[in-house]
Amino acid sequence: MRLMSDLSKSTEQLISTAQPSRASLSEDNSLSLYLHFPFCSKICGYCDFHKELFNRRKEALYFQALTIDTALAVEELYKQRNRIKKNTSPNTAQKITLQSIYIGGGTPSLISQELFGRWVEQLGELFDFAEDLEFTVEVNPESANQENLALFQKTGVNRLSVGVQSFNSKSLMTLDRRHKIEDTLRVFYVARALGIDNISADLIFGLPNQTLHQLERDLYELLEL
Repeated sequence: MRLMSDLSKSTEQLISTAQPSRASLSEDNSLSLYLHFPFCSKICGYCDFHKELFNRRKEALYFQALTIDTALAVEELYKQRNRIKKNTSPNTAQKITLQSIYIGGGTPSLISQELFGRWVEQLGELFDFAEDLEFTVEVNPESANQENLALFQKTGVNRLSVGVQSFNSKSLMTLDRRHKIEDTLRVFYVARALGIDNISADLIFGLPNQTLHQLERDLYELLEL
């Protein structure tokens, strides 16, 4: 009962905040999609993004609400498109094309592959995927592994954004990061072994007591990868 009550409240909030202007189409009937996965296993002090401590129950509620929100948003999007193209029948209208998908966070590498896969299937029913679709997921080195990277790839993910932040152990401690440098190296090697070679990385500079030499070393280590 509590689960359904929480879901009902989430749904009401989603419906009340749904706005026609939440998305707009390009002239070629295409769209890019961003999803924020707000859960982390640890809250880093420097981060200003919305985040909550991860647990499976909250994640399940999140995906139930997301399924509803996605359907509502897409329904409004097609209505918006049909208002612009007045001679287009909703029953025969060409599907909107997704050019790119980006999953940010939070820590998307904690995500339940089963729940995530169902949501991607929902997108596939509502949209056409471009042939050159770029599908990005942000990952943290400590929670990205061969198993979940392979499952992400199976779902269609073809680009990773790795939260490296630094190759200096003291800087990682300053940032409250949980990963070690060897975790970062492993992610790059495993991803490439799986055939994912489109990879970006976050670095942070301007940290307390960080020297120019440390920043140069971070850049050098990244370029080596």
